[in-house]
Amino acid sequence: MLRLRPGAERRASRGWDPRPRRTRQGDGGSNQEDRAVTVRDWLTQAADRLSASGVASPRLEAQVLMAHCLHVDRDRLLLLDEQDAPHDADVLLKRRLAGEPLAYILGWKEFYRRRFEVNPSVLIPRPETETLVEAVIELAPPEALCVDVGTGSGCIGVTCALERSDTRWILTDVSREALHVAQRNACHHAVACWFLQADLLSGFQPKSVDVIACNPPYVAEADPRLDPSVRKFEPAVALFAGETGLEHLSRLAVQAAEVLKSGGWLLMEVGEGQTAHVLSLCEKARACIVRKDLAGIERVVIAAY
Repeated sequence: MLRLRPGAERRASRGWDPRPRRTRQGDGGSNQEDRAVTVRDWLTQAADRLSASGVASPRLEAQVLMAHCLHVDRDRLLLLDEQDAPHDADVLLKRRLAGEPLAYILGWKEFYRRRFEVNPSVLIPRPETETLVEAVIELAPPEALCVDVGTGSGCIGVTCALERSDTRWILTDVSREALHVAQRNACHHAVACWFLQADLLSGFQPKSVDVIACNPPYVAEADPRLDPSVRKFEPAVALFAGETGLEHLSRLAVQAAEVLKSGGWLLMEVGEGQTAHVLSLCEKARACIVRKDLAGIERVVIAAY
């Protein structure tokens, strides 16, 4: 380790490292160069870098990354602020600065007060999807056979099964990798579900299902409003639905009309501005209603058959 004269200026010609170099008193009264940085200092510099890169909540995200590395709750970081920051924190920070979603870095996302495993094979659960879940919880009849179409992480079906233990759930997805994630989440939350690899409702018998819940791909391929990091990191198969964004919703509405029992419910999450088009697709429904999310956007189309 390089020994410096007391008060000597330190210079470095190394590559980028978010942790500053500092000196500490060594044996015999001489200063020793030490590349370690405290948790407190790492949090300050990480938050500055995240802010400069456009992250909306830089201090919070820095804390979450550090808590993840230290395997502690975020509120315990204050007790560890003089501890050396682990090198793993730098690795995770680099990934976040490159635009990778925080949920993929952590390996989980909270949804409806529960943690769900996520990875790049599944869409990251969003708060607006809780509007769909709440509608299912309210409307599903007792002992209903329900299908979560395009389940991804399983957050819709698993949550509804937990909140309504008197219902039965089949979780489907076209992606085998996504189904594996959904299965692990169901196991983690001790929920008994069936899993089926299928394209939408293919394989279901006519008049066999009571409730269909779906957060389908509904983004137009050229939609300029889509966050670049979402386009880059999240699975295209779970995002895009042709030139208009309505391709999957159109197919689902047709299939649901055949698969649902009399008195059944179809609940679909839709994109901003798509409500009128989706309502026109549900021409065989007895009635339709629309629910807004917490942001006031028309988010869920509910069709009664």
